[in-house]
Amino acid sequence: MWHTLCERITQFSVESSENLKELEAGVALILKGLREVNIINLSPLEVLLEDFFKKHKDYDVARLSTSQKITRDSLQELLSVAQQCLDTANEERINMDKQLEEILQKILTRAEKELKVWTSKKKKTISLIEDHQKWLSENQETITNSEDEIHAIEKIIPLLETKIK
Repeated sequence: MWHTLCERITQFSVESSENLKELEAGVALILKGLREVNIINLSPLEVLLEDFFKKHKDYDVARLSTSQKITRDSLQELLSVAQQCLDTANEERINMDKQLEEILQKILTRAEKELKVWTSKKKKTISLIEDHQKWLSENQETITNSEDEIHAIEKIIPLLETKIK
């Protein structure tokens, strides 16, 4: 039993809490067996083992605390970097918004000018069409009058021809 106890303690890894629980359970079982045999006084060994287990638990707590502190510090640093990135992105967005506003204002101004030009051209075109329609109407009236005169003359000509004969 003594050799088993020594072997368990030497194979123990301080990096695992699970190994500590297994070691404690195994040592408790071996010590119980050694007490039953009652060959040697186990009190000094029990004190040392209890101290060892307590120190290991303190070590685990300290390691976890350090790990969490490092993690908190890392998170704080990441949050700081993320905030800087957000600030930079926000400034870029503001600058882009200003540039976009300027570009859109220029486009709007140019579109308004073009609209005025096209409106003016439309009015001129409508005026030209109306003038052309008026001219066509007048010409049609002149043609109609001329045709009426021709028909009247054609009616007179057969009469004149009959008188000349």
